[in-house]
Order: sequence, then C-alpha cells, then structure tokens
Amino acid sequence: MTRATAQVAGALAAIACLSAHHPAAAQQANQKSWRTQLEFGMTGASGNSSFSILRGGISVKRLQTNTFELEAAALVRHGRNDSKTIADDGSLTLKFDYKPDQTFAPFVYGLTSYDRIRKLKQKVNGGAGANYTFLRTEESKTKASVSLAALWDFERYTDAQPSKGLVRWSGRFKFEHSFGDGAAFDHTFFYQPQVDLMGDYLIDATTAVTSKLLSNVSLVVNHEYLHDSVPPEGVKPDDQKFSVVLRVSL
Repeated sequence: MTRATAQVAGALAAIACLSAHHPAAAQQANQKSWRTQLEFGMTGASGNSSFSILRGGISVKRLQTNTFELEAAALVRHGRNDSKTIADDGSLTLKFDYKPDQTFAPFVYGLTSYDRIRKLKQKVNGGAGANYTFLRTEESKTKASVSLAALWDFERYTDAQPSKGLVRWSGRFKFEHSFGDGAAFDHTFFYQPQVDLMGDYLIDATTAVTSKLLSNVSLVVNHEYLHDSVPPEGVKPDDQKFSVVLRVSL
C-alpha cells in the first residue's frame, strides 16, 4: 500500500470514528440529523489472467438542510494484475452548502486526491461558487441544477515534471431522480477550463444507478469518464472507470 493510499485509508477511519461518536447517533431514527454511508466493491480473477481491484469509501452527510448542508467523503481504490499495479487512486472531499433547499445556494468545497496511474502524486483544489436549481419536483423526486465556481487547482506529479498551479472555472450540471422502490439515477458533469487558457480543461462525468437490496443496503453501478486536455507527459488524456459496489447506510 502506498503512503497516499494509507493516508486516505486513515481518513476513512477518522470519518467513521467522528460519525460514530457524533451526538446525533444517539437520537431516534425519526430525529436523525446525520447519515453515514459505507461502500465496498471488489473485482478479481485468477487462472489465465490474475487481477484484483478493491474499492472502499465512506461519507458523512448532514440531513437537515434547512440552514446548511455539510458533507465529507473519502474514497480509495487499489488494484493489481499479477505483479503490476493497475489502479491506485483515492480522494478526500469536504463540501459546505448554505441553504441548499433554495433556488440559489452558495457553496464552498475542497478536495485532495491522488492517482498514481495518471502520475498524480497529489492534486489539491478548492473554491467557492453558487448553485442554481431549476427543476425540483417533490412528487417524482426529481432535481436538476447547474453551478458555477472559481477554484484554485494544484497538481504535483510522481516523476520529475514540474508542479502546476492555476485558476480554473468549474461549471457543473447535475440531475437526480429517485424512484418509488428505492432505486435512483444520478448524473453529474463537470467542465473545468483554465481561466486564461480555455484550451486547457478538465472533464469529469459520473453516472450512477442505485438499486435498494435491503432497507439500509444498496447496490450501486457507477461509471466515471475523465478527460484532461493537457495531461502529464506519458499519460493518455482519457480514462474510464467502472465499479459495482455495495453501499450501507448507518
């Protein structure tokens, strides 16, 4: 396990401990103000081909959003094919939204991550912006929104390439729909161009389909598409990640 993987794994444990000792954990279910979710996924094979990919994550979210919403999440993924590392990435995210139930809602967020396959030893970005919810239907539990933020983005690489720090715009479209049987569909699309060089941009598109298995256990199929128009030297601009995970709500 790399040092960065160990750091994210430590963050997972820290978030779990904080959520377990939060006063809200002692409240009754109908008064619950915080939700903790754990997720775990594994893919593997042996024989003619031998590989394994493990994925683990945790998130803690404040459920009472009349005043503000606060969410912390950590994710780690590691995989090997025989003796070769084929996946080694993780992230830690913190997000604060002020009155997210309103049509316009300001927010701030911060993210630190790494991806050894894409030669990212450390990536840090954070910023502030506003979210506009233009569709909210309580009956069908459908919500669609767009947001715009300004963020500072810093990347440090695993090889001798110089670090890069710059300012980006971050435009986001998000669509969420919950079905009556506990199933859900979510799609989030980010477009993040450099402020003074629009040809340098990032795209991150994530689609997830959730199906409830038990009252607190869900199966999630997730697809993520990443594009970096100016990737580190020796790295392809496009990546796609697929995962099937079990998610447990505490």
